[in-house]
Amino acid sequence: MRKGDFVSCATMIANRDPAEFMCPDTIDLARQDHSYIACGYGPHLCLGANLARREIAVGIHERLTRAHLSNQRGYVADDLWGSCIRAQKFNFDWS
Repeated sequence: MRKGDFVSCATMIANRDPAEFMCPDTIDLARQDHSYIACGYGPHLCLGANLARREIAVGIHERLTRAHLSNQRGYVADDLWGSCIRAQKFNFDWS
């Protein structure tokens, strides 16, 4: 690395530290530890962070309680790893 080189740090990586998070590779929507830094930290905390978290929680709850989901027969999800942990696709039957 040389003086003036651009350095990039993906903050999502900090939220997967096994010293801080039990089962950091598991998606747990009920996780109670809110020490992650996705919305900034300290004086740089996003002013809308609490509203955004609440909107996401309500939106997910409403969507899932109004839908009847069933996994398509024989489908197995493939995990993709990159800057985010996510499934490549979901094959659900919505009814």
